[in-house]
Amino acid sequence: MKKNKKLWILGAAVAIIVALSFAFGKRAAVYDKPVIKVGLIIPLSGQYAQLGSDMLAAVRVFERRLLERDTRFNYKFIPEDSMLEAARAVSAANKLISVDRVQAIISGESAIGLAINPIAERAEVVHVAIATDDNAARGRFNFTLATPADLEAQKLVRQFVKNKVKRIGIVSMNQGGYIAQRDALVREAGKVGIETVANVMTNMGDRDFRIIIMRMLAAKPDIVVVQLHTPELQIFIRQFREQNKTVLLTAMDTFSYMEDKSLIEGMYYVDLVAPLEWFNEEMRIETGRNAPWLTELQYAALDIVVSGFEYAGPDTGAVADAIVGMTFDSSIGEFHFNAAGVAQTKPSLRVVREGVAVLIEE
Repeated sequence: MKKNKKLWILGAAVAIIVALSFAFGKRAAVYDKPVIKVGLIIPLSGQYAQLGSDMLAAVRVFERRLLERDTRFNYKFIPEDSMLEAARAVSAANKLISVDRVQAIISGESAIGLAINPIAERAEVVHVAIATDDNAARGRFNFTLATPADLEAQKLVRQFVKNKVKRIGIVSMNQGGYIAQRDALVREAGKVGIETVANVMTNMGDRDFRIIIMRMLAAKPDIVVVQLHTPELQIFIRQFREQNKTVLLTAMDTFSYMEDKSLIEGMYYVDLVAPLEWFNEEMRIETGRNAPWLTELQYAALDIVVSGFEYAGPDTGAVADAIVGMTFDSSIGEFHFNAAGVAQTKPSLRVVREGVAVLIEE
């Protein structure tokens, strides 16, 4: 009996040792992998802090799902605060490159993407900008992820044709992404004989739009396209409705900025590529809501970077070259980059019903 007990104890000890060896061996294998560092330049404070919080929720979803993948590398994601200001974003990029030694950066907003572009190119750091201005993709190491302005404009113009719109007005903020969208819209509208009867530029921080609105209404547009950031967007719409309650308003992306969409009830607009339902479900777990705006692109940008390094290895030049030739299947479905480094994604059409932006199936 004593002999059997000793044998049982010895066997149990051996089993424990084997199990621990396996567990620690597996853990060691994970920690022995080379680490790829990825900088995340997002607004973590100030007026747009909620956007940054939503972006970090998308990062958590990505990290959780990344654990299920057998990767060549470990990945460290390092957030830095931009407050959605280009000057702060430049400082953040320089810090990430010189201090943290990142191999890749993901940024958001066209002006920020444009500002970081030359920094990333000089440092040979892969840079994915969530931006609508294609100029942010200049160079070997820079890419833009959004929906190209010309594709958004084409989709909105098709809706104009359906609704027999003949004359449009545009009010746009003086910023790269908005300018790219405005120019694409004027160009695409002109192709089908739609006249741009008013084309007005404003600056960030403007608050009094009453004279602009008066002149715009004098041009008698059928619809006005509002390309402004918040809070200028809400201020413009309120002041517009004080002068006119019948002329329709629409937008390319910008209505998605608005948490409270009661001001645009019943209006349609073109938006960036829509998230897939599985991603909505993941974000509901993290935030209690369907994917907040741009989080699907934050997730897809992480997928681009990780997939690039997994395919091409640690050399950032090889990664940059590989990204152009890859097809990605992520939170926004399948997409690829053209030779200029611009992601080719499909725009979506939405209408606001009971305060919610609902996808319109075409």
